[in-house]
Amino acid sequence: MIVLNCIRYLGMTDINEIGRLTLYEYDLLMTGKALAAVDESHKAHKQAWINHQVTATKLVGGKKNKKEVPVYKKFKDFFDYEEEIRKITQEIDEGYDKKGMDLLLKANL
Repeated sequence: MIVLNCIRYLGMTDINEIGRLTLYEYDLLMTGKALAAVDESHKAHKQAWINHQVTATKLVGGKKNKKEVPVYKKFKDFFDYEEEIRKITQEIDEGYDKKGMDLLLKANL
């Protein structure tokens, strides 16, 4: 069964390579594959949730003139790409240790 699992799930085709695996390595590889499957499932479910959210509407107007309008008028209202990039690059900038980097540069000269 181990050989079949290696071929089927891990994409391994070299019988000698499969034979050299320890049980610990096999278990790690299969656990990694199972976790990757959970990640893929999470990604699919998240996409389904996003598809639902992007079509969301809300009621606006007075008691007599209520109408449904989209919650998100523009894509940027739904997902602000630039803001997400800024958050990440700001974290990098804040984590930058200028004195430490200068010391490393001097040590490597």
